[in-house]
Amino acid sequence: MKNNNSNFFPLLTGLLVGGATIYFLKSEKGQKMVDLALTKGERLKSSIVDNSKELIETSKTRINEAIEIGKENITEIAEEARSKATEKLSEFEKGMSNAQKKIAKA
Repeated sequence: MKNNNSNFFPLLTGLLVGGATIYFLKSEKGQKMVDLALTKGERLKSSIVDNSKELIETSKTRINEAIEIGKENITEIAEEARSKATEKLSEFEKGMSNAQKKIAKA
């Protein structure tokens, strides 16, 4: 018997709270609160969507800028490497030429 009474109190409390909530939400003040919550929720949703779109666009722009800067840097590095390689090749050819002249004289 004691077990049935212990389940009855939470059930009764739940029914009372649920009934009071329904009564409040059906009242004029409750409807105003529901309307206010829906309005605020819609504004919040719109704000989140707008901010997300702006963040995505900004991110795309930044990524594209980073890619372009990376391409420019790689191009500059490649040009410098080509210039150094050409310079070293020229020095090597001069050294070879000098070595051939010395060998020819010997």
